[in-house]
Amino acid sequence: MSNQLKEEKLKDFFDEGGVGTRQYSFLNWRFSPHDSIEVQFCNLAEGYFEVANNLIEQCLDNNNDRKADIWIFPILFNIVHAVELYLKAINSMYPIYFKLKGFVLEELPDSKIEGDHDIKQMCQTAISKVRNDSDRDPDLYKALKEVLQFINII
Repeated sequence: MSNQLKEEKLKDFFDEGGVGTRQYSFLNWRFSPHDSIEVQFCNLAEGYFEVANNLIEQCLDNNNDRKADIWIFPILFNIVHAVELYLKAINSMYPIYFKLKGFVLEELPDSKIEGDHDIKQMCQTAISKVRNDSDRDPDLYKALKEVLQFINII
């Protein structure tokens, strides 16, 4: 495919330009000003995971050109960024969940996102919030422990 054709396709991807609605990207289509920041974090995370998964599938389907050797870095970036966004959503939503359930727990502050971009700290924060409630959601607690193992490896 020529560079000019690639440029035209890329332009069409971001511009309606008369093509069908399934052939271009609606920037911010999944983000409503009425959605909570937590929902927006989850939507972004889903996109990063889907892209990583698609890249992995392409490598597994045919890696004759050895693309996996160079794609591994964008794949890992997308996975790590998705994990970060999901952890931010969990850490922000968990205090809201307790307030809605009528619990009064002094160790749970108002909803806020902690850890900047330190995913290990964010994961440890999420684990500490969920640990006290692990009997209600043991799957989440177990999943967070597995995420922490992944973080420790990377």
